[in-house]
Amino acid sequence: MTQIMFETFNTPAMYVAIQAFTHPGDKILIQTPAYYPIPSSIAINGRRVLENQLVFDKENNLYKIDFEDLEKKLKDPCLKMFIFVNPHNPVGKVWLPKEIEKIVNLCEREGVLMVSDEIWADHVFPGHQHIPMGKMNPNSITIMAPTKTFNLAGLNTSYVIIPNERLRRMFGTSLMRCGFFLPNQFAQIAMESAYETGWDWIQNLKLYHIDNINYVNRFCNENLKGLLKVVVPEATYLIWIDCERLKMTKQELDDFFLLKCKIWLSSGESYGNGGSGFARLNIACPKERVIVAMDRIEAALRKENILN
Repeated sequence: MTQIMFETFNTPAMYVAIQAFTHPGDKILIQTPAYYPIPSSIAINGRRVLENQLVFDKENNLYKIDFEDLEKKLKDPCLKMFIFVNPHNPVGKVWLPKEIEKIVNLCEREGVLMVSDEIWADHVFPGHQHIPMGKMNPNSITIMAPTKTFNLAGLNTSYVIIPNERLRRMFGTSLMRCGFFLPNQFAQIAMESAYETGWDWIQNLKLYHIDNINYVNRFCNENLKGLLKVVVPEATYLIWIDCERLKMTKQELDDFFLLKCKIWLSSGESYGNGGSGFARLNIACPKERVIVAMDRIEAALRKENILN
């Protein structure tokens, strides 16, 4: 029997998993800052969010897992599920095998079900390796999709990998109750085509994105004199930018980028705890647009006498 079940999007798949394996009032663990539909999916279903906030190592400009806090949170008797994100959005971190193994062992010890969102798995940069949760923990649920990497979001397609037959049956029952019966045939063909014939294209695309990321990083360090600090992503085409040195409130930062720079960045605070003072920039576009955006930021900073 196949271990794969089809869905429309990753977020609805989370709804199905939440309804299948938890009850109202249960707690579900996430790692913040978190892609905002994840905590929303928990709250909308009447469950409670428990947070394990990632630690930002400013000196090395990267994120780490607070394992001491994680172990403490996993002991909560009301906790039933951990929604893990790898590669992580918004911080762009690809978790190491030893980190995943430690998490799996802790969850197994405490009887917490792992649901792993791996929608960015196909967009990992050279030098880093994505480890599928299903290989580390067969009693887990993995949600994946070609939508981010291959720009197929408009076709409404994702898939769920569940090696354990009992969990797969429970998820399938919840899926039927939600009214999802058959996959979108057009989307299914597009997904097969992307995976079978699109690998050369995506390797070249990732190199293009790396060039855009490097440009933004150099620009922030040289032209902006470090006022904005790029957390260099190990995956995704999203850049998590540390704006703390601007010393602006959330509203001031939002207004600065939108009204004065005329560019629209995602506010870090929309990603919950740990997001304050950050902004997220999407660089999946022609480099010319990236150059224009960075030039506008520099011009606005100089006009406001923040950058001399």
